[in-house]
Amino acid sequence: MDTNSTLSWRNRLRRRLRREDGYAGTAIAFPAVLVLVFVLFQFGFWYIGQTVAQAAAENAYQQGRSYQATNQDGVDAGNASLKTNGGLLQDTQVVVTRGTDTVTATVTGHAFIMIPYLQLPPITVTLTGPIEKWVPAP
Repeated sequence: MDTNSTLSWRNRLRRRLRREDGYAGTAIAFPAVLVLVFVLFQFGFWYIGQTVAQAAAENAYQQGRSYQATNQDGVDAGNASLKTNGGLLQDTQVVVTRGTDTVTATVTGHAFIMIPYLQLPPITVTLTGPIEKWVPAP
């Protein structure tokens, strides 16, 4: 490579760096990237809220289906599970309904919202299954 082409390449680079062509693009792109990061975090909070509701519904269902358990036993188990997860699910409600053969546990709530004025759908998880019964030996 000859010396003239190297100098001209360096001079072109210096001139390009002295001009402020790239700053306007960065000023436009940075807020868009920032919004994208916040949206990804918000989706993560919603997903974690869904997982917390699933765990609470599972605990409420397992306790509610136990032999001689009551609806309140299931509700208490679901609320205890929600309490241990540090408020990742807000405005929660646990409902356990025991029928003659089945029990249904429903957990509803809202995910933590970090973007103002954003309305996400409420999180609802419902589990239904059989009740444990005492069956005498044949």
